[in-house]
Amino acid sequence: MPLVDDNSIPINKLLNADFSRIFKLSHRGTIIDAEGNEWLMWKVDELNNWLRLFETNLGIPFGRKIHNCAADCEEIKLQTLGLKKRGFFKKNYNKNILLSRWRLLGWGVPNFTKNKIESNCMPSITAGFYLATKEYLEQKRFKIEWNQVSDKLVNVNLSHVGDELPMPNKLVDFPWSLNSKRAMVGENIPFELEEMADNLVVDGEIMSVLPVDLFARIIHTSAGYSSQTESSKFHSWICDGLTESQIFALTLTCQTSKEIFLKSDSHIFIQDLDSWKEIIQYRLKRFGFGDIISVSGEEHNTGFVIEKSHSSPIFIGMLVGMWERATGKASQCTISFEDNKISLQITTLLEYAP
Repeated sequence: MPLVDDNSIPINKLLNADFSRIFKLSHRGTIIDAEGNEWLMWKVDELNNWLRLFETNLGIPFGRKIHNCAADCEEIKLQTLGLKKRGFFKKNYNKNILLSRWRLLGWGVPNFTKNKIESNCMPSITAGFYLATKEYLEQKRFKIEWNQVSDKLVNVNLSHVGDELPMPNKLVDFPWSLNSKRAMVGENIPFELEEMADNLVVDGEIMSVLPVDLFARIIHTSAGYSSQTESSKFHSWICDGLTESQIFALTLTCQTSKEIFLKSDSHIFIQDLDSWKEIIQYRLKRFGFGDIISVSGEEHNTGFVIEKSHSSPIFIGMLVGMWERATGKASQCTISFEDNKISLQITTLLEYAP
């Protein structure tokens, strides 16, 4: 008889089969679908905290902008689902496909009849996904307002504003971006999904799978506010070869991601430089945040080479947070770009006299 009761959550075999059929883990440490689109798997609480902190660090209200980014991103994704365009039962068929999509991605449960959303994710994101989905089903353009009535329930109000549905603008590439088609070769995702009501669960944590395009749009939108925000916390980031707005967007995202990791209770123990690869695999790579190509240096002066990706600023920020947790030191970071690679050099922020 075991000394400790087994309280593990049962594995959802059907959900795992669906997930493995759609998603693979690329050699670059990104989760990709069959179209080459990149995805991130976040702990929901961490995701929500990241969005709040991003807005706080930006220093201006940003919820509506996040909503717009989510709606635009999902509107583009829906065009590739192969939903029915005609037929007597197309609406019910398409609804069932979309409900399954929300469940698979951990977005919650949308009620397209009553205009309600049950979700653990931030309303600004789920309302954006909901708007794009509703417009796709109805083939009409709507104006949306939403009201969060409880931790998990959001009421949505829609008003019809037109029937034309022009496609959103395409993503704008940054110096750290790289075409995800280069990452098409992939392997099975190295974790199993667990059964817990309508939630997506890994290792007992409620998760959500979100398109990297969403964060690329959020980062791009934030770049327009570089002249309105000033914070001393950004001064520990040195970026070579970028415009002022690009530096702002990059450092804002890196700083936010670093702070989110440092707010967690995760412990990082580094025995030698080789330890980094194993830790990054477990903490970041398997959830699609990215991977390193190489690591060099020593404990308090460490260099990483990273392949470019739309999600690189998030990966870099979390990696720096892990470095600070492991060393117990505040960091000074230098980021530079060359071909398809990013160089990140991390040193201690202050050199104390003996």
